[in-house]
Amino acid sequence: MIDFNDEDIKIFVKEKKDDDAETLLKLVEETNAQRNNGNIAKASKLGQTIADLVFDFDIIEDEDFKNMIKDASVNEKVLYQIRLLLTFTAESTLHRSINIPLLSTIAVNSMYENLMASDNDLYEDTTDAFTFYYIALRKQNNIASRIGNRFAMLCGNENNENYRKIGSGIYLIICDIICKEIQKTSFVTQ
Repeated sequence: MIDFNDEDIKIFVKEKKDDDAETLLKLVEETNAQRNNGNIAKASKLGQTIADLVFDFDIIEDEDFKNMIKDASVNEKVLYQIRLLLTFTAESTLHRSINIPLLSTIAVNSMYENLMASDNDLYEDTTDAFTFYYIALRKQNNIASRIGNRFAMLCGNENNENYRKIGSGIYLIICDIICKEIQKTSFVTQ
């Protein structure tokens, strides 16, 4: 029997250093352009503004939202889930609605920096809740309804129709509010 030893065999793979350097250079150029036109500062401020929405429901002037909060305010767990849903909705809407990935990432990071400073426990709980919400986003039909179902489940009562309505309603309202905040930001486009 022949003992085969391949320790001295080397496989040569073309290095991607040129591609990596080019990608990095493009990112640096994009970052500099966005910084110079003021968009990075605007994205950071947008993230701060949206983080404020999560912690101060009084900022949100929508009457339907206020009524949903009033209905949910009897249960602290539901209010906490509303904050998680607001955070998820903000993140997903920022990524979907800002056409420049660098700016959406900066806005989301700024939002999270502010959230962590205000309530690190909420920030840490986002991963579990977001997993369920992102599953609801994968299919493009009836998103708000599926978000409402996930919200009711996370509140501990997936059969509660009121929780479903609160979840889907809040999702739609916050999507609209975030889109309006993005428009008010007036990013410079090239």
